[in-house]
Amino acid sequence: MEAMTTMLSEQIPAPAATRAERPLSLIPYAVVLVLLLAAVPAMRMAGNAHVPDKYATNVGLKELPKQVNEWAGKDQELDELSLSELEPDDYVWRTYTDPNGIPLDFMVVYGHLKKTFHSPGFCLPGGGWQIEQKSETPVDGGGLPMAMNLFRIQRDYEGHTYKQVVLYAFVQGDRSTPSLITHNLNLLRAHLLRERSTGALVRVIMPVVSTDDVAVTRAKAFLNAIYPDVKKRIG
Repeated sequence: MEAMTTMLSEQIPAPAATRAERPLSLIPYAVVLVLLLAAVPAMRMAGNAHVPDKYATNVGLKELPKQVNEWAGKDQELDELSLSELEPDDYVWRTYTDPNGIPLDFMVVYGHLKKTFHSPGFCLPGGGWQIEQKSETPVDGGGLPMAMNLFRIQRDYEGHTYKQVVLYAFVQGDRSTPSLITHNLNLLRAHLLRERSTGALVRVIMPVVSTDDVAVTRAKAFLNAIYPDVKKRIG
């Protein structure tokens, strides 16, 4: 195909008058190059540079209440590989259980490095879960509103089909977004403005016991109850 294109271009040369009347200008290319060169150091600073020590410390996420309404929580620990990959400044990973034994998985990962944040959509399939539907949903109250991603996931195991709903968003200061790209831009903006350039991933996973809508409603109620305490630490 490349050879054919070359042959055709050789057979249909551009008129000499056209080439003379439209000289090639390098100015637009030079402007683009300058903008790119200016952006690279800024992106590197946002991705790798450490903010002042008062920001890169434990903010007390593990001190969040273990009793949230009817939910009783038990801490989980990230493995060494995850910690070395993410390098969070602080995190909490907790399983809350209601009086009926229904679990709710709650996680907040806080930090200032770009590598600390990722989309759960990348790791869920690795655990055998299939994402059946993706959408966004508002969560109001408790220091919100916040637009969150809503995943409906399922997997088959030993002849049974298990379903869950996943709600998550990224927070930087007073800004929240379901988009990882926008979150990274928020971190960059804060860094360039010498603001507190730290952020957090807030995530809840709720099993579907009756219907998807009931699971989503219960997950939102939990977030509304705990988020004021979360906000005090990550805001």
